[in-house]
Amino acid sequence: MQSGRKREIWSEAEAFREVCKCGKYGIIDLFKECERCGYKLLRYPLGENGVLGFAMKKEKDTVIFTNSCSRLSREIFTLAHEIGHIILHFQEAVSQAFEVYPNLSSAFQLLLRSAFRQKSSAQ
Repeated sequence: MQSGRKREIWSEAEAFREVCKCGKYGIIDLFKECERCGYKLLRYPLGENGVLGFAMKKEKDTVIFTNSCSRLSREIFTLAHEIGHIILHFQEAVSQAFEVYPNLSSAFQLLLRSAFRQKSSAQ
């Protein structure tokens, strides 16, 4: 990776950390910080071998999905990874991916609808 790109990534990560509540060892609660930044977070159990996570833009909302069957440390890593995608290149990369793979967008939307229905009926 080029050193200029590394500096850009480091700078963006530092800017994100500055708006988060941090303790001695870093961000205290990434799940809360995600929602505080305006991202919609959906934690849903897909099984240990399921998808770890993804992010998508739906109209004005930015939605991050994480597999809650993963160990908590893995789920937090996945959440941080998806936030990185959003911050660094979300608008370009996600839009292009969904244009090239329209069925991928439909599949994610169906998954989200199903998860919201199940979550709503459980409450």
